[in-house]
Amino acid sequence: MELNDKLIEQNRYNYSSKEKLNSSFGITSNLGSHAYPAYLQAPYVKYESLIAELAGQNKNLKQLDLCCGDGVHSFTAASYGANVIALDYAENSILIAKKRSIELNLDVDFRTCDVEDLPFEDNSFDLITCIGSLSYLNQEVFLSEVKRVLKPGGVFICVDSFNHNIFYRLNRYYHYLNNRRSFSTLKRMPNIKLLQKIDKLFKEIKVSYFGTFVFICPFLKIFFDDNKVAKIVSKMDYLFPMLNKFAFKVVIRVEK
Repeated sequence: MELNDKLIEQNRYNYSSKEKLNSSFGITSNLGSHAYPAYLQAPYVKYESLIAELAGQNKNLKQLDLCCGDGVHSFTAASYGANVIALDYAENSILIAKKRSIELNLDVDFRTCDVEDLPFEDNSFDLITCIGSLSYLNQEVFLSEVKRVLKPGGVFICVDSFNHNIFYRLNRYYHYLNNRRSFSTLKRMPNIKLLQKIDKLFKEIKVSYFGTFVFICPFLKIFFDDNKVAKIVSKMDYLFPMLNKFAFKVVIRVEK
């Protein structure tokens, strides 16, 4: 990402986190998948299950959580006793994350850092994670750094948006027009070509697709509660796997 773009996003998240710090929002409520309505939780539930599986297999797991924001997704492995370091570019977001760590009594080492220039030795981590941030980064530089600090046999897990559904693309453009994201993020939104690059860079790739029909949720909510809506859109994903390309979110799991 260009320096100006980095500063735009850093300032945006610093500002929103400062507003949180000055408000009475629940620091330890609605973390992880619970931070979203039921019909948007599925990819994050999948993400948490993948982490839990790895943490259960390796009691000495070392995780690096990149672009951690205010820590909303940083505590899953720590709850299993893993050694977790979490990084983000926005200082105010890290302040919130540290407060969460204290209140949850979970030892996560939150630091302010540029994730495109990681201050770690090669082959340092068993697990590297990232949620919702690939469109904010120089992807080639970022993925090269991920591969460098990941141990042989280590796992990189990422949750992000997908860019092949016109409804979600229009929604992101709307957010750009309302100064909620920079234009460069629209150009860097993950797509099939990026999955192919990741596949070539790592040993193995597994992709799970979610939310192809999430765009109809506002209509469904007129008639059903959130849990019922979640079941409907999940069932539709199951029935129409040929439309995976148009998913709202993808969960990417690769090994080095």
